[in-house]
Formats: sequence, structure tokens, C-alpha cells
Amino acid sequence: MNFFAENYDLREELGKGAFSIVRRCIHRSTKKEFAAKIINTKRLSVRGEINIDGYKVKYILDRAKIDREARICRQLNHPNIIKLYDAIQGDNFYYLVFDLVTGGELFEDIVASEFYSEINAR
Repeated sequence: MNFFAENYDLREELGKGAFSIVRRCIHRSTKKEFAAKIINTKRLSVRGEINIDGYKVKYILDRAKIDREARICRQLNHPNIIKLYDAIQGDNFYYLVFDLVTGGELFEDIVASEFYSEINAR
């Protein structure tokens, strides 16, 4: 059992991207809920091209970029930005544990509205 599995219990999938999956997780000792971004490290240092909404996007995925993302997220400290609580490197996966934010996709909510006021944005 790896360090992540010893400390967190994975639950349902919340979202999926080109390089990662996000799942709800529960910290075993505190029972607090989080969102775990799980990145498959077998695909690191991979170059390729994916199709996103009809656009071809070239990518390079490597460990340095994941480390940089974790380092930047650790430095963010604002009440309106999700907080990174843990960054765990396992054998085949890299786990970034963030605040769990419920309420659906913000982007979809913005697109569905003709007008999005500052009050609604809060």
C-alpha cells in the first residue's frame, strides 16, 4: 500500500482531463473530504497531440511540470482559490490533494448565463 492509499480513501470520479483524473477522497484520520488530482506517471516525458474541441493541441508531459504545478499551488493563499493540501508521489501516480469544491462546473455556469454579475461570481 502506498502513502496516498494509507492516508486517503478514494471515492467517485469528479472529472477527467487529458492527463489526469479527479476523484473525491476522504482523509482516513480526519474524515475530511478533498479532491485528488491523480496523474499517471507512466505517461511522463511523453510528447503528443490531442484533439480538444476540434483543435489539435501539442503537449509535453513531464515530472518537472507536475512538480512546478504543486510548487505554485502551495504558494497560493487566497480565500477564493482552492488550496493544495498534499502532493504525494507514488510508484505509478502523482496525487495532488486539493480543497473539495462542490456546485458543478463554473465554466458551464458562466456559458449558460447571458450575464454574469460580480455578485453571482462570488
